[in-house]
Amino acid sequence: MAAALFQAFELPAQVISLRRSTERRDAFVRRNADTGLEYAFVDGVDGVEQWGVISKSRRAALARQSGWSKGAIGSGLSHCLMWRRCLELNRPICVLEEDVLVASDWQQRCSQALDQAPAGTDFLLLGWNFDSVLRAEIFSGVGCISLFEPAFPSLPQIRSVLDQHLPRQVVRLHKALGLPGYVVTPRGAQKLLHGLPSFEAEPLVVGRGIPEVPSMTLDAQMNRLYCDLQAFVVVSPLVLAENNQQTSLTAPGSFGAEN
Repeated sequence: MAAALFQAFELPAQVISLRRSTERRDAFVRRNADTGLEYAFVDGVDGVEQWGVISKSRRAALARQSGWSKGAIGSGLSHCLMWRRCLELNRPICVLEEDVLVASDWQQRCSQALDQAPAGTDFLLLGWNFDSVLRAEIFSGVGCISLFEPAFPSLPQIRSVLDQHLPRQVVRLHKALGLPGYVVTPRGAQKLLHGLPSFEAEPLVVGRGIPEVPSMTLDAQMNRLYCDLQAFVVVSPLVLAENNQQTSLTAPGSFGAEN
C-alpha cells in the first residue's frame, strides 16, 4: 500500500479551471455537489487570452511549430504548474479538470483504491477519455488494450459508471488519453517535468494495429514516460470528463481552443 498517497486527500483537490470559464465552474459545482469532494479552483493558463505572454516561452513556441492548439498549450502549462506546486508542497496532490464528474462517496472510494496502490507509486490516473484507448497490465505481465462504448457517454451514463458498486482495481498503466483526474507524488512530478522539457508532436504508438497518431496534447505526450514511472490507473474510473468536443477548450478548431 502506498500510504503516502493518502496525503493527497488531506488537502482539497486542485481543480484546474480558466478564470473566464464561469459557466464551467458552476457546472462543476452542481455536478459534484453531493459527492463529498473537497476542492479548490486553481486558475489555469489561458492559452488564448494569455497567448501574448506565454508565446514568448520556448516551450510554447515549439509546441505551436509542432501544431499544438493554443488551448492545448495552455492546458499543458496548467498541469506543469500543478506538478511544480506538488514539488513546492513536498507532498502528493490530487488534480482534477473542470469538466469532470467524480464518484459519489468520494473519500471512501478513493481510500479503497489507494489501499491497492503499490508502495512507491509516482502517478495514479483516476480516469481517462472513453473515445480513446487504454493500455494497462490487467494481469501480471500481460497487457490489455481496451476500446470503450459509448465513446462519448451522456452525463447520466457517466454518473452510472462512476457510482456502480463493483470492486475497483489499481493496475499498471502503459497508455491512456485524457487527464480528468490523477494523484501525483513529488517524485512523480519531478520525473514528469524532467521528462517533458518541451511540447512536441511525438508519435503515439499504442500497438496491436491501432493507428499511430502525433501527440498534440500533454496527456498524449505523457504516454512516453509511463514506462519509466511507477504509473498506475484505477479501473473502473473514479473520475470521468464530459469530454464534449463542441465545447472543448483544447481540441483544435473547437470553441475556445483557437488554432
